[in-house]
Amino acid sequence: MKEKGLSNSKINVLLLVFVVILSGLGLGFLNTATQPLFPDEEYAFMLVIKQLSFFGIGIVALVLGALIDHNFYKRHIKFMVFITIAFLILTLIPGLGVDVYGARRWIKLGPLTFQPSEFAKLTTIFYLAAVLDNKKDDIRDFYKGVLPPLMLLILIGVFVLLENDFSTTMLIFFVGFILFFLSGVRLVTLLMLGVVGVFGAVGMIFLAPYRIKRLAVLFNPWVDPFGSGWQSIQSMKCFSLGGFWGRGLGESTQKYSALPKGYNDYIFSVIVEESGVITGILMILMYFVIALLGINIAKRCKSRFSYLMAAGISSLMFVQAVLNIGVTAGIFPATGIPLPLVSAGGTSLVVFLFSIGILINISNSSARCELNES
Repeated sequence: MKEKGLSNSKINVLLLVFVVILSGLGLGFLNTATQPLFPDEEYAFMLVIKQLSFFGIGIVALVLGALIDHNFYKRHIKFMVFITIAFLILTLIPGLGVDVYGARRWIKLGPLTFQPSEFAKLTTIFYLAAVLDNKKDDIRDFYKGVLPPLMLLILIGVFVLLENDFSTTMLIFFVGFILFFLSGVRLVTLLMLGVVGVFGAVGMIFLAPYRIKRLAVLFNPWVDPFGSGWQSIQSMKCFSLGGFWGRGLGESTQKYSALPKGYNDYIFSVIVEESGVITGILMILMYFVIALLGINIAKRCKSRFSYLMAAGISSLMFVQAVLNIGVTAGIFPATGIPLPLVSAGGTSLVVFLFSIGILINISNSSARCELNES
């Protein structure tokens, strides 16, 4: 039976339109957000040019993702997991891993610097989709169907946590939890995993004093206004100064030393200050529509693997966007997670563009199946 609603081709076009708009906003506001960093005109567009070059690489990755049969990842999942874990380990090796503000999340190979944990997010989705598809007959058995993929999920999470990247670890676990739910794991098992996960997260928070401070300033940033609460206060000030319509493009005052990482984790704050809450709302709606389009693609899938893969990618992008925007609005504690397609960061941009390409490939595969059936 033909699926009602938008055709697959229209869904693909809409995905591309919203991706281009968000990426364009990212490049545009990266230019204005980095003005204080490079007052010298000779270097004024250095970060923008760098991000634009990664956008070009990302477009190539998107095209490859759309052209390569997504079942390729299932056939080579063991190799992909091995490579991902190997790179995560390399970040911990002095000389290869780059330490920034106490976090060792990057690998530097000559002129190239990249973040393996961004690839780990996608590899985790590939792996869980493949294994949970293979174990569909045992999925309600904890020891046969749940424990094996859970152990590797924990292993990847531990390596990411060792990089001092607690937020990405929690994001990987949360998306993994969604895939377990969608694969049909028993509710009592999910409840057990949820309880253990919450206690584990609380334990990790109390093992690091700076995480406790971040949690404390979530409820009252003024307990440490010049320390842990500084980013939250300055970010919320952007919302107040910008109002509904914004102060005007390039007119942000917060980006001048007051707001740390205004071009990266807190670029949404600069966007709202300059172009208003209205633009922020429209961006949130775009992420929501992308998630809905991804879910629509997942619902049309004929195979369980394709379904879980599309749902996992859609969940990852939407949850990460919600976390980033929630941090800038003072709803969540500071995480260090970039805004998908918008924040500065080459690895994140390339990975998410590649993910969109995979969604398009899954959509096209479903369309071909529907055509063959009719």
